[in-house]
Amino acid sequence: MNTRLATASLLIASLGLTGCVSNPLTDSISSLQVCTESARILTDMEEVLRLALANPLAASTYTERLTELADEFKALAPQDETLALAHGDLSAQIDVVLETVKNPSISGVADLPTVIAESQIALLDYTAACTPGG
Repeated sequence: MNTRLATASLLIASLGLTGCVSNPLTDSISSLQVCTESARILTDMEEVLRLALANPLAASTYTERLTELADEFKALAPQDETLALAHGDLSAQIDVVLETVKNPSISGVADLPTVIAESQIALLDYTAACTPGG
């Protein structure tokens, strides 16, 4: 009987280490990795936007790079539910902004201030989700 219990305990422990069972330490490390990579991507996006403002004639080139960065951001897969929701919201807002830039229309441009405000709020929520205890 003790051998079965020891074997079962070992199996459960190994499942936790491989990600089959939720493990708070693994989830925390995953969240830290996602948030760290997000910070890099969002910083790169900010730099590309700064460059685009300095050289608006190359807007399509900058839009392509922003789209690549947005795709990198979307590909991140947070395990924490709160972080995943905030990530999805911010990703969706980034997509709306990029779609408006790629395919400008009168209504799209008119809605841009609201879209940007919603993106900024989504960024604040995402930052809070990435902050321990936030």
